[in-house]
Parts: sequence; C-alpha cells; structure tokens
Amino acid sequence: MIFLPETQPENFLKLNEEILQRQIQRDEENSIMSKDFIADRCIDPLIYVQKYIGNEALRKFREIPGVLEWTDRLKTALIFVVKPQKECIVDDEVRLSPKLEELDAFHNSILREYKLLGIPVFEITELDRQKRKAFILEKIQQRFPSVLISF
Repeated sequence: MIFLPETQPENFLKLNEEILQRQIQRDEENSIMSKDFIADRCIDPLIYVQKYIGNEALRKFREIPGVLEWTDRLKTALIFVVKPQKECIVDDEVRLSPKLEELDAFHNSILREYKLLGIPVFEITELDRQKRKAFILEKIQQRFPSVLISF
C-alpha cells in the first residue's frame, strides 16, 4: 500500500490516524497501570496531516475520540524535542534525506502545536550527547526530586 500524501491522501490519513489511535491506546494503558514510559513519537501524526493534507485534516484529527483526554495527559509528561542539526543529516541512500530547512520547519511546527495545546516541552539544542543527557537528567530531577537516577 502506498502512503504518499501527494498521490494517496486517503491512505496517508488512515495510516496517521491508526498511529495516533495506537499512541492514545498505549498511553491510556500506561496511565491506568501508573506506568512510566519513553516514546520517540507523540503528536507527529497531527503535524504530518497538517503539513501534507491541511488545517481541516488537523481539525478532524483533534476531534478523534480520546485525543482531548490524551493531550490533557501530555500536559503532565516530560517531553523533549531535539532540534535538527546539520551534522546529523546523513544520506544513507535508502531513506529519503530531507533538507535541514524541511526538518527545521517540521520541528517548528511541532513546537507550535505543543504550545497551542498547552503542553510543556523542552527543546534540546545541544549536539553533544553528554550535554543532552545532562539536560534531560536535570529536567527529570527537577520534576521528580526523590527519584534516584544513575547511568
């Protein structure tokens, strides 16, 4: 099945809706069990449909059952978004390699959407992994001072 938004917008919308619904379901399950988790995606489907299909599609996605409760739960999460870095873009000749400008636009859209939804987010701008790690650990420690973190 083809999922390109330009040629198969219905498939693209369906795929992103399924991804969003699974994320909501997983978050609900973890919430019920009071289980912490780390996810590498969050509101990406919202941004993808807005970018490739339009604002009307984003509005419809925001009305999907469970989205409002999910975004409310995200307001208590620790969310980190890594700023794209030119040094990290490598063409592996397999995947599409976006330009830095495209990545920056997507990154800025994510930050805007989090702000619009009232969800706090921490932007990681450091390229150095040790500095990134220290930044994340600092934020975790600030939020959960009684948690002992060691790596």
